[in-house]
Amino acid sequence: MGVLMKAEGVLLDVVHASLQQAPPSGRFLLALSGGVDSMVLLHLLHSLRDAVQPREIAAIHINHQLHADAPHWAALCQRYCDSLHIPLEIVTVQVVGDAGPEGNARNARYAAIQRHMQVGDLVLSAHQRDDQVETLLLNLLRGSGLRGLAGMPAVKSFGQGWLLRPLLAIGRAQILAYAQQHNLRWVADPSNSDEHLARNFLRHSVVPLLQQRWPAASASIATTAGLLQQADTLISANLEIKLRDLCDHRGCLDSLKLQAESIEQQAELVRHWCRNLLRCTPPRRQLQEFLRQLAATDSGKPTLLWSDCLMGRYQSWVFAHRQVPAFAANWQMTSQGIWQGQQFNLPHGLGVLEVVGQSDDLLQIAFRQGGERMLTRGLHQDLKTIFQHLAMPPWLRHAVPLVYRNARLCAVGDQLLADDCPDLRFIWHKGPSWPMML
Repeated sequence: MGVLMKAEGVLLDVVHASLQQAPPSGRFLLALSGGVDSMVLLHLLHSLRDAVQPREIAAIHINHQLHADAPHWAALCQRYCDSLHIPLEIVTVQVVGDAGPEGNARNARYAAIQRHMQVGDLVLSAHQRDDQVETLLLNLLRGSGLRGLAGMPAVKSFGQGWLLRPLLAIGRAQILAYAQQHNLRWVADPSNSDEHLARNFLRHSVVPLLQQRWPAASASIATTAGLLQQADTLISANLEIKLRDLCDHRGCLDSLKLQAESIEQQAELVRHWCRNLLRCTPPRRQLQEFLRQLAATDSGKPTLLWSDCLMGRYQSWVFAHRQVPAFAANWQMTSQGIWQGQQFNLPHGLGVLEVVGQSDDLLQIAFRQGGERMLTRGLHQDLKTIFQHLAMPPWLRHAVPLVYRNARLCAVGDQLLADDCPDLRFIWHKGPSWPMML
């Protein structure tokens, strides 16, 4: 019994220390799957409730609808949370995508949690040391770089708050022993036994074999992940310093300054830049080809497409953003007479165009068709020339709203007004589909 009490004390101390070091935040929101790891973490949180006051403890359970017993798992989580007087929210999701079964479920789960977070929430995930070992081995076999080999960080920004993994230093055997000691009930997802899935094959066949030869293998691998995280943190800090000099006020990269760096440093800088902007990085080979094209000519417009992201150079700047959704080019909206504060909702998340001023004229909002001209600076200029002066990348020009007054082009978004339209101007409240840097 003394050994069990000591082990329980270790778990409580580790979790308490993790919670104490957490960023200032709102609630502790536990991602409760119903598995043994998350049920143990819920029990530990309840035991530490007085120690973490005045922070609220809550839980969220995601029903992926991937197993016939999923409703029973949700019900078990509800009963246990009710018994501990911890509020639980159960959210049902649809799992779709092309990231594989595990990846699709994870993406759906994380998206749902982020949607239900409050500002400042600190989401607690029950990942433990053996999960970290499996993650490092998986990434090693995928040919990942330093960030992948560093595994899962103990804490990171997430949604409107943070994600914390307080059990990351605790092994699966310790967690199971704690659960049995406290007679906890948990669900066993049968898919966790399917060794066709890479993680399960590592868990059930590879890691036990390693531990037969090297009993401390899991602890050693987890230590290595921690050391790699330290190295990645230091490298990231240096990249941040360099990026301050390479980026303009919009966050665009100066391609000439970028090319002054070694090709290896260029790749690291661009990956870090994309990670900050988009939460994802381009594939290694495609990035190498993009950088090669970037160096080949100053006048070219190399672009790189991956996932739903786009990176490209225009003039001397490199842009990166989510791709603007396709929409019907003949979309338009008209109004006979306009007034101060009138708003026009643009399609596909491009935002809202607001009028400043008023007129009895016919106003039309549309998008580029070709051949448009506008009187500006005393000259009738074609739209292509105007976009060049505005430094608008070619691949985004189709999504810039154009304003016509009595069939004459009078405004290009909120960037430029025609000479013969001095009494009106427009404010473009950009929507989520428009790149943040523009």
